[in-house]
Amino acid sequence: MKVGIIGISTATLDLCTRAAEAGFEVSINDPRGHALFSQVISSINGNVKLSVIEQTADADILIVSLPWENLQKTLQPLNKIDNKIILHTNNYLFSSESSAIEPAKKTAAQIISGLFPQAHIVKLFSTFNFNVAMESRLSKNARILFSGGNIEVKKNVRLFLDKLGFSSTELVEYKSI
Repeated sequence: MKVGIIGISTATLDLCTRAAEAGFEVSINDPRGHALFSQVISSINGNVKLSVIEQTADADILIVSLPWENLQKTLQPLNKIDNKIILHTNNYLFSSESSAIEPAKKTAAQIISGLFPQAHIVKLFSTFNFNVAMESRLSKNARILFSGGNIEVKKNVRLFLDKLGFSSTELVEYKSI
């Protein structure tokens, strides 16, 4: 199974490391440029490669962690996303489009589902610590919460997270849209 990661953060580096060491083929892209992270990525054991965004998006499971204001312009040009599982780590943030501090008009899930209405959007909630994960060599049963998707998608997400060594819990009250 192929895992694609768009956007590099503490969360996605932890997920990347876990996926690679669990035997998944991982393709990672950061719109800011690969040079910033090539040394970190090369230190991860397993099948991990930096790639262009279109190749990254061609994965079976796509993980997205982008600044809220870059979601639309980064993801909009992509195609072949329908019916894929998209895990996102974005949080509801304040809009950077205004000088006043005001909540963003749409959540990341709303933006992503607007671009890819046939995709299965699932929100991941966790406190990721890349250094701790690397030092402990992927401690088993690290806690991760998720929400969104139909019954089959939730089952597949739980199986994926279990393979990564997480103890996953579904949040049933979270509304992704």
